[in-house]
Amino acid sequence: MSVISKETASRSDDHKSSAVYDPFTAESRGTSYPSEQAKPTRSHSVPQQGNTQPGSGSVVHDSEDQEPRVLEMPADSNRSGIQAPFKERVVGAALKTRGTLLKKPEVKETGQQLLDGKIDVPEARANIK
Repeated sequence: MSVISKETASRSDDHKSSAVYDPFTAESRGTSYPSEQAKPTRSHSVPQQGNTQPGSGSVVHDSEDQEPRVLEMPADSNRSGIQAPFKERVVGAALKTRGTLLKKPEVKETGQQLLDGKIDVPEARANIK
């Protein structure tokens, strides 16, 4: 006749239904889900919501006590004060270089205007021809 410890007796082949033996308290209890130990929290800020929250993560949880989000855009006053987008700056630098190498001041000036954000690419193409 062999002696079996409480820990060995509480184990089984099915880990989901097996009891967990705590050697510090000498108690055996059933398994539980993490959400039973610590209740899930919910974030109401859009960038913080994702698949790690309860649910699928495909729905933005918005509360009624929040103010609506308003995005303020600067006034587009002939594009002054706004840096040209990257694509336009690349084209502007290319036109400025082309105008310098080919000794065409109108092409060089058009490239500089693109870099300054005064005109956009379609306007620059119209100015060159």
